[in-house]
Amino acid sequence: MNNYLLNQTTYPITYRKNDVQEIIKHLVSFQPVTLIGLPRVGIARILRFILVHPKLLQEKLKSNKILLIEIDINDLFELKEKNFWQLVLKRITDNTKDKVIDDLYFSSAKTNDAFTYFDNTKIAVNQLCKSGYSVFLLFNRFDRAMSLFTYLFFNHLQSLKDTAKTKINFLFTSNRPLEYLSPDVFKGGNLEVFSQKYFLKPAAFNDLLPIIDEFERSRKINLDNKIKDIVYQYSGGHAQYALLILQAREKRQFDQKIIDIVLKNDLPIFQQGKEL
Repeated sequence: MNNYLLNQTTYPITYRKNDVQEIIKHLVSFQPVTLIGLPRVGIARILRFILVHPKLLQEKLKSNKILLIEIDINDLFELKEKNFWQLVLKRITDNTKDKVIDDLYFSSAKTNDAFTYFDNTKIAVNQLCKSGYSVFLLFNRFDRAMSLFTYLFFNHLQSLKDTAKTKINFLFTSNRPLEYLSPDVFKGGNLEVFSQKYFLKPAAFNDLLPIIDEFERSRKINLDNKIKDIVYQYSGGHAQYALLILQAREKRQFDQKIIDIVLKNDLPIFQQGKEL
């Protein structure tokens, strides 16, 4: 993914400032953290805001040698461990453009098994860390990989972390804590390294405005402040819900009349409301 194409490049640097600062603190502690939020709250947006603002980490670590790499579970063709490690290594390869790491990926593809992809991922990360890089792997929608969760799977993640404990870290986004998704795996206090959590609340009004701005730019319109207030009121600060409300209002040319009826009778919004 080309970061400059992400909408988050247009967000003000103050976007969800308190949340971003707390997440950065977790990341620079070099202990994996799970960013937890309800569906549609905008969890991927804040992850990608951090992704397109590496200076936030550079300032804390006092280093320019930082790699922020997103691994989106939605990009997996199949939920198998081989595909998982293939995706991780591919994203590292895409973001480094290093011939040695390229060769690691292509040699893995020849054997096409989970162990080789995983082993070569460890080699690639170790090489980057030895070259002075701090590597941050951002696992978006990690809850969708739940079928892969086993004690051995998390041991492999721990083993990857152990290649350079103070040079590599993970951020997972999920709609629930990892131990809730797979209680048997975390039973008895196992895998404590994956126990750090940060709960993302719905956005405040000012932090919802960049999402409304996205909609305005896509439609080449300027919305009245009253409409923005209504969107915030009805969405409760949930980013994706706000966009659905804007789309429903657009169908009625943003008519201020019978707003309740319009929104209550819009099927996507009704379904979204039930989910929330």
